[in-house]
Amino acid sequence: MTKNKLRKILKYKRDAISENLRKIYSDLIYKNFLYFIKKFHKNPKNILIYNSFNSEVDTKKIINFFFKKNFKVYLPAIINNNVYPIRFKAKDKLIKGRYGIFEPAKKIKIKNINLLDMIIAPGIGFDKNGNRIGFGKGYFDKFLSKLNKKIIKVGLAFTKQITKKIPAKKHDVKMDFLITEKEIINCQNNK
Repeated sequence: MTKNKLRKILKYKRDAISENLRKIYSDLIYKNFLYFIKKFHKNPKNILIYNSFNSEVDTKKIINFFFKKNFKVYLPAIINNNVYPIRFKAKDKLIKGRYGIFEPAKKIKIKNINLLDMIIAPGIGFDKNGNRIGFGKGYFDKFLSKLNKKIIKVGLAFTKQITKKIPAKKHDVKMDFLITEKEIINCQNNK
């Protein structure tokens, strides 16, 4: 199956989850994420996390958790067809960016992307080996390929977004962990 066809199927499955169920699942994912932080990555300081929209796993509770812990939070912004981590503070104003995704109004970029400790990447689908399908533009893939391999990469997904196999190429960057409403998947064990 082609990536485009798989993308459509997985997006349909995600969109078909009711709003009420998405909220319940997002809360369970948040709880699993807190466990993940305690067990696998005790002290991240600089985190890039996507700002959820539409039918994605809701990231607001996770972002607020980072604020309470005084971590530096960055949201991705697309500038000139590239993803840039933009500093985001609790009281910062968000504006609608490209593709209708809210991003910080002030575009204060991180000086060195390899100062990031953790990336929480958006995705339409994932497999248990850590392969991901994004939105098809390749922006996030290009960004991930520039990172130091030691930076932890996490995908948040509803179980319905996890598929048996995603076609991947050698240059595709895999997630290290996937967190769903049911489990934490250590993709490093599956590589």
